[in-house]
Amino acid sequence: MKKKLNKFIRIKLIFILYIFCTNINASLIDEGYREQKKGNFLQAAKIYEQACNKNNYDACTRLAYMNRNGEGIKINKRKAAELYSKICQRTNKKCDTLAWMYYKGEGVRQNNQKFMQFSKQACDHNDYTGCQFIGYAYRDGNIVKQNKLLATQIFNTMCNMKTNNKFDKAIAQQSCIDVGFMYYNNGDASKPDIYLAKEYFGRGCNLGNSSGCKNYKILNEQGF
Repeated sequence: MKKKLNKFIRIKLIFILYIFCTNINASLIDEGYREQKKGNFLQAAKIYEQACNKNNYDACTRLAYMNRNGEGIKINKRKAAELYSKICQRTNKKCDTLAWMYYKGEGVRQNNQKFMQFSKQACDHNDYTGCQFIGYAYRDGNIVKQNKLLATQIFNTMCNMKTNNKFDKAIAQQSCIDVGFMYYNNGDASKPDIYLAKEYFGRGCNLGNSSGCKNYKILNEQGF
């Protein structure tokens, strides 16, 4: 009975400590945001760094953005890349941003293999920008062996996704247009199919993409 009671007390203490640390990190985030809103960017960065060091990944994300874009502080892309790497490895978020930094050589040595690695990690965790990167890589064949059929399949999957998230919806719209152009130019990596191209342009249009509407109208006026 005593052992069970001691175990219960330990669990309760751990839980209380967790809640305490979480509240401290949350208050640091709020404090950093208030300083940022007032234009005290250096102070905000210090607060975010303090919270990030305690594994508050929202703080890490804000600090990474400030360093990458020079928002009120000196641009430090190397530090930004380190922070995005930490976030990606610990939470599987912002892997698409890290992938892009490897592709462009921002704060890290340019590395196509790591670009594909982190794009895949992003895609595997429902960050569809990563999927988009992979699709473009296989479509263009600049950093991997060209595979237009696979690119078309990737774009098609994203075109068909159901989402109310505005960022994912924008990717779905563009993906429908991308499939349309794949069929307009290359079909399923063998021959063009203008009618399928028109169908996908129309789907992009229905999702709110003006380019899709324009291309659909052009093909319609040409009799397709």
